[in-house]
Amino acid sequence: MAILELIASFREDFSYNNLVYSFADIALEKIAGVSFGTFIHKEIFEPLGLLRTTIGPTSLDNVAKSYQTLDNCTSWRIPTSNIQDSTVIGATGGAKSTINDLLTTSGILSLPQTNSTSTKGSLFRELPTLVQNHILASATKPNGQFYGLGLVVTELPSALGLVGLNLPIVTRNCEEDDRKSFESLSQLQKQMDDAQFVGTPVKPLKSYQGRYYNSIGTFFIDVAAEGEQLRMWCRGYEGVDYNSYHYDHDIFAWATNRDHEIKMIGNDIAADQQKPLEKPT
Repeated sequence: MAILELIASFREDFSYNNLVYSFADIALEKIAGVSFGTFIHKEIFEPLGLLRTTIGPTSLDNVAKSYQTLDNCTSWRIPTSNIQDSTVIGATGGAKSTINDLLTTSGILSLPQTNSTSTKGSLFRELPTLVQNHILASATKPNGQFYGLGLVVTELPSALGLVGLNLPIVTRNCEEDDRKSFESLSQLQKQMDDAQFVGTPVKPLKSYQGRYYNSIGTFFIDVAAEGEQLRMWCRGYEGVDYNSYHYDHDIFAWATNRDHEIKMIGNDIAADQQKPLEKPT
């Protein structure tokens, strides 16, 4: 974190990124001396009686299937994730639970709050701090949606669905749905087309081949020339890839759409389960 470039002051802007919870995971393990999953299970899951909630491997039967909504309002099956607390993303997406267990947790979070640091009948501390509005979800478009500490806070009648790829509003008639999320990628493509310098020279495609890392060496992409395009894939994972085209100068771009991104989620999950990012020692 210390070597990353600051792009905004504290709570000046909102940008959803659940990877920062991994830092809390690592800090907790160093302080507690046990794994994140072990600590959460002992201190939260067991006292609350959450018998079917885990951050470990999914070994329980009767596991619900996950789906996303495509642009034509049909569903697409998403493979079950088996991310667990032994990987760096365990705290960001490793928890598996049930409706009953979630209702139990929600009931505890909804207990009457006072100005005290503790709430009677709750093992959670600082509940008012956890659930209060810390920052607008959009600084430029106030919409009644805020972010607390790990919780999305929505002031009704604002639409739910701040976090996730599904539509904020889904009705029985697809034509009446909020289509802004459908249109965002096409709008981005138009902006790119308008800003493009057409006809700029390009080097032989093979000269761009190789592995490219970010400035701190935590992420890389592989690039290879294939015909008239450059193929790019992330962290060496086949199936999480794009065919890019020459945009201008030494810039390459790739066209995508929301359906494509949703259908790639399965490849991304499978890749993370095969080659998980291990926590630093």
